Amino acid sequence: MLKTSFLGIAHLIYLPYLCAQLETGRDTAHARPIMNCNATLCTFRSEKHVGTRLIAALHSNLRTIKMRTTTTTPVELKVLMNHIYELHKGVRHMVLFTCNKKYSEQTIKRLESQGIPYLLQPAGQQNLNVYFGRRECLEAIRLIVTRPLNQLTPEEDFILGAMLGYDLCAQCERYCKRKNGCKGECNGKCDSRCINKN
Repeated sequence: MLKTSFLGIAHLIYLPYLCAQLETGRDTAHARPIMNCNATLCTFRSEKHVGTRLIAALHSNLRTIKMRTTTTTPVELKVLMNHIYELHKGVRHMVLFTCNKKYSEQTIKRLESQGIPYLLQPAGQQNLNVYFGRRECLEAIRLIVTRPLNQLTPEEDFILGAMLGYDLCAQCERYCKRKNGCKGECNGKCDSRCINKN
């Protein structure tokens, strides 16, 4: 693998020079030692048509190397890696990560490889909620989150948000709205208990 990478870099550096030599019609036979180091390439000679075939072979090799080294990580898995980083740094003690079910295997594999405990909860037909972090937090989650999140009581919703490290004032506001049955559309005109009333 190291040899392939080295050859790929050598070809990448040498290719522009080789093209310039062929265009000017100069003799490029001195390149033979470099070209012979890779058995998959044609032996280089000074004839221009052979050089053209060699350039095509180099382009092909460079495309293959690029495909091997360039891997795109889905955004959801990048978010997961960021959450894991924050967990290790102590920024948070527990994380709720929602992802498409097609990434569940990769998510579980990454968490298990780092010894991070987790809980899984289906979230609709396509998605999966993955809770992970400190074991004591997950034990509490196991008792609180026994149904879909939109069916939690205002108290359960508040506790969950606080455990996940969401803004405490925002959680208090959310709790009061849910407890009073206010959806925030009354502009403070519903009754004296409304938090939207000045």
